[in-house]
Amino acid sequence: MNIVPPTADRIERIIKTAIHSYEEQFFQSTLEKLPSVFLSKLDSLVDSIAFLDDEQDDPSKGNGFISFQEIKADPGKPGVESVLREVS
Repeated sequence: MNIVPPTADRIERIIKTAIHSYEEQFFQSTLEKLPSVFLSKLDSLVDSIAFLDDEQDDPSKGNGFISFQEIKADPGKPGVESVLREVS
């Protein structure tokens, strides 16, 4: 009787599943450790960002508001423009 090792695709799926399970458990346990005051403030922040209209989202308009997507976004290649955008 020969044991056939899993294919490379199967190994990749097993690894991704393990990583996903670990991350879910880690994030859930982290969330449970956060004080409720912090959670309510975080919810308020996300709510205030979510309701900004398109005009307020545009940092080029100079009003100081940025969208949640811009907060999460990669700043891009280092350069004068990207550094100034991140500083503002």
